[in-house]
Amino acid sequence: MKLLIYVFIITLSLISCNLLDSNSQEIDSRLIGEWVAKETPIQANVPKEFISGIQIRENGQVYLLAIETSTGKLKLDSDSIGIFLNASDNSFVYENHQIGMLLSSKSKGSYTIKNDSLFLLTESGYFIDGNYKRAKLNSIITTPIKSQFTINIAGEEFTNDNISRYPSAYAYLSDGKLTIISRGNDKNYKYTGIHINVDNFSGIGDYNESTTEIFYEIGGEDVIMVTSTEFDSSEIYLKVEKTDNNQISGKVNFKIDNIVFSDGIFDTPLY
Repeated sequence: MKLLIYVFIITLSLISCNLLDSNSQEIDSRLIGEWVAKETPIQANVPKEFISGIQIRENGQVYLLAIETSTGKLKLDSDSIGIFLNASDNSFVYENHQIGMLLSSKSKGSYTIKNDSLFLLTESGYFIDGNYKRAKLNSIITTPIKSQFTINIAGEEFTNDNISRYPSAYAYLSDGKLTIISRGNDKNYKYTGIHINVDNFSGIGDYNESTTEIFYEIGGEDVIMVTSTEFDSSEIYLKVEKTDNNQISGKVNFKIDNIVFSDGIFDTPLY
């Protein structure tokens, strides 16, 4: 029975790959290439710029693009998320997919191209609607930013994402509270997030469980589990070593239940 299941899974994967590799429908050649959309969030206490990108290939496949934070360069950020089954005369039919699976759904949309600008409007939400500008992979799109958060989690090294729509590790101050946020994926590509709150923040110095609470998030696309030092705050050590109007850095160690988080280092933008 297990052998049959494995054969079925392999067959699905092969069929799915064949579907991705074959597309004989008409694709407007003007769509081919890289496109970038920049957003300026209106809310406070977040990065000042979100950058989304898509790459459309000659066979219609669509890939997500994002920024390599340390260089400001445009980079590939995903496997193919879908395919234009047809794109011509300012309208398209789009099929989203997940590589290795046959699950998919189709949607329709429209596009307008003028000079180096692309306006996309979809009914699906699989990628960002709006105004895109033509770009080039590996070109510098924005100012480089130092955004680092590394920590050992139960013997495994965690590092925040280095390619993202916005810095994946950052901090902000609000009403005397310091918040440090970091997100990334472990070696099994599972989401990992760390959220640190420091009450009565007073700048450079040491902080512990009396002022600090830390949330740990882990999970996949469908379910994210959250735990907190509120339930086991016996060990928290946070040291802020340097801070100014734009950057904050330091060290952190803590424990939640039986999970030990050690040798944490952060050096992130401060908003």
